Amino acid sequence: MNRRGMAWILALVVLMMGVLPVAALAKSKQMEDGVPVWTEETVKQYAEDYIGGRDMSRLWGYYDLQIRRYMPQQTFECFLTDLEWMTGRFLQFGSYRSFEEEELQLKTHVLHLCMEKQDMDLYFTHKNKEDDWEVMAVQFVPAEKESYDPSVQVGEKEKAYTETEISFGTDAFPLKGTLTMPDEATQDHPVPACVLVHDSGAMDRDETLGSSHLFAELAQTFAELGIATLRYDNRAYLYGEDTNRTVEEEVMDDAVLAGKVLAENPLVDSSLIVVAGHGFGGTLAHRIAQASEGTFSAVIMIGSTALSYGEYLLNHRNLSAYTADERKAFQDTLDQLSKMKEQTASERTETIFGHSVYYFWELQKTDHFELIRKLRLPTYIVQGKSDPLVPENEGWRKYYTKVGEGVKYVTYRSFPGLNHVLMSDPSADAYGLPQYSLGATLDPSAGRSLGQWILSLKPAEEE
Repeated sequence: MNRRGMAWILALVVLMMGVLPVAALAKSKQMEDGVPVWTEETVKQYAEDYIGGRDMSRLWGYYDLQIRRYMPQQTFECFLTDLEWMTGRFLQFGSYRSFEEEELQLKTHVLHLCMEKQDMDLYFTHKNKEDDWEVMAVQFVPAEKESYDPSVQVGEKEKAYTETEISFGTDAFPLKGTLTMPDEATQDHPVPACVLVHDSGAMDRDETLGSSHLFAELAQTFAELGIATLRYDNRAYLYGEDTNRTVEEEVMDDAVLAGKVLAENPLVDSSLIVVAGHGFGGTLAHRIAQASEGTFSAVIMIGSTALSYGEYLLNHRNLSAYTADERKAFQDTLDQLSKMKEQTASERTETIFGHSVYYFWELQKTDHFELIRKLRLPTYIVQGKSDPLVPENEGWRKYYTKVGEGVKYVTYRSFPGLNHVLMSDPSADAYGLPQYSLGATLDPSAGRSLGQWILSLKPAEEE
């Protein structure tokens, strides 16, 4: 049975638990301050918050204690991601009804959700006592389409985060970036945080590619889930590309410094800072984590190839600007790297795709698969299933094979229909390279999946 099927079964099991005789459950806590009295309006608010992925720990906390023990918060959140793949985006509320089960002291609200692909009925069951309104089950059931008024827009929540311009870096290469901090963050309740590391080349802090802005949208998605981010204009963007820069100078040093900026922020949980790399940034993410000496406690890799960087460039970039002899020379040099001594590599003066020979020599020294096994950091390797730059057999599937089966600290996911920047924009040039010209935005399910994975790393709160 696939994951989606399991999600429906899970919802049914939760509902069944909810309608067991009350005596069969451990005595629940009485209604706490802040738990709503459930009416049509408050159930609608719950549905909006859940579908929007807002303040999930609060929503999960409304459940009966016994049910929370059987349904971890991570399970509660992951079901939403699976739901979105099947239903599409939420459009509008439809019909409403409710019924009571007096002998069980339960009440169920049935709220119709008009969705982009498949309408749903939300069955929301709670205790129906004078002093106890805890939630017992939330079940989504496929329903017939209802007509709705497209002119009526579901109200959006006010922005629940603050963005601040910051400066950091070295004396020689000062950098500018944006710190996105959820409003819920306090010194008493610091939040997880994430550094976003660019794909190869000169990139601004939003990682603007055509009409896409992956990092800006990830920062917003994470903030709405209660996760801080730091994104920045990279060194090549601010100071130009330089063939003499090493991998450390071009990418790693600045990412480590960004992590330290977050670790020093009192609103950030310094025990849960994630390095999230896109493309080449993801390939280097474990090296960045290692160089940070403990600053980063987890890794996300988005659309990252498992090929060597040189092999990847030869296979997946437009080589029409190079002659056949030049391409052969590149290949010959890359083939010699493993036998080349460091001094020889540093003395070579030719360049390969704008980088020195030493740049590629230094890269091939690291066995990235072995480093993942050595560091044993929680790692989430994701990519779009329709990524034209990193096919699955060169991306997550190759990592799965090389890192090894049964490695519990590595999780893999491929998102159907999405491209290299986790969007559903199929625009491409004559060489099949993406153009990002359709103004597509980050897929909500993919963005939320990344954020929920980060939140799943937080230790469970004691009851």
